[in-house]
Amino acid sequence: MSAHINFLVLAGGAGTRFWPLSRRSNPKQCLELYGSKTMMEQTIDRIKHQSSKAQRYLVYGDHLRHQFESSDALSIVEPSARNTAPAIALGALIADHFDEGSAIAVLPSDHFVGENEAFSSDIILAAELALTGMIVTIGIPPTRPETGFGYIKKGVKIDKGFTVEAFVEKPDFKTASQYLMQGNYVWNAGMFVFTYATLIHEIASQLPKMAAGLSIIKTALVEDPAKSWTDVSEHVLETIKTEFQNFEATSIDFGVMENAENIAVLPASFPWSDLGHWAAMSEVLDPDENQNINHRKSGETFFYNASDNVVSISSDRFVALVGVKNMVLVESEDAILLISKSKCQDVREVVAHLKKTNPNLI
Repeated sequence: MSAHINFLVLAGGAGTRFWPLSRRSNPKQCLELYGSKTMMEQTIDRIKHQSSKAQRYLVYGDHLRHQFESSDALSIVEPSARNTAPAIALGALIADHFDEGSAIAVLPSDHFVGENEAFSSDIILAAELALTGMIVTIGIPPTRPETGFGYIKKGVKIDKGFTVEAFVEKPDFKTASQYLMQGNYVWNAGMFVFTYATLIHEIASQLPKMAAGLSIIKTALVEDPAKSWTDVSEHVLETIKTEFQNFEATSIDFGVMENAENIAVLPASFPWSDLGHWAAMSEVLDPDENQNINHRKSGETFFYNASDNVVSISSDRFVALVGVKNMVLVESEDAILLISKSKCQDVREVVAHLKKTNPNLI
């Protein structure tokens, strides 16, 4: 089965909630938040044993070319940022052109995944289901009421998963608590498996501009003699650049999945975290006896009567936290962030402020 799975890794996200470490030119997926490799490198490593380099595609914007062009995957550079649906559609077309009829697994590049063997097994199950004409999304069984994720409501049981009854937007806490108790909802992790034939059927009915542009790009690929993506002509690249601008700028969830036919959800059997903000570091790093997280490569951090804090310091300077609780302290070369753990989502407000006042800091 592994010979028939192509992987599409999305690496164009900004990861602004990990500011000040995450910047436009060095976003979250380029950070070593856990382990000794970046999140993107760990994502690629996770799929290597299931694929050759020719079956791995990394989709990102041109401003990240210096970060990713030497990665162990083929680069697809988006002509512009137009959300996930255009990025996935373009990548899926290219992957299918050079390996027609294969299952295509779409993965974020900035999520934590544990137990790689379980992950690989789930991808294989999803691919087998996708090859029957289903769009398969991998859902995460919830472990807590979570207002920061979208949810998927499971429908009737099918061979290897469930039909999808509904995609649900981010709920309030009361509703999320009800979902947890009911047991028939999973978190939407943004992982999908399908064939291009299945995807283009949905795009044709829901996103007509995109379908028309993909058809023109497909014609250019068919007429091109290249046997691999790395050898395509400038004509193909220029055609992509021209047509991509006309694609509907929308997310894959809103633009395709929410109204798709033949869609299934496979509950994941592996540990997962989207690492959405600094407070989530406790999900991937071991705390001390007082539940403090110390994310740094050198230098000493001293905690005294301090608990449930997250510290990330880029320099080797001595840092002391005394008598504080539930705080996040992050230092980069040119900025310092001090924020309550309960308000970590509000880092985006800092980024919004800097866009107006000091864009060099983002």
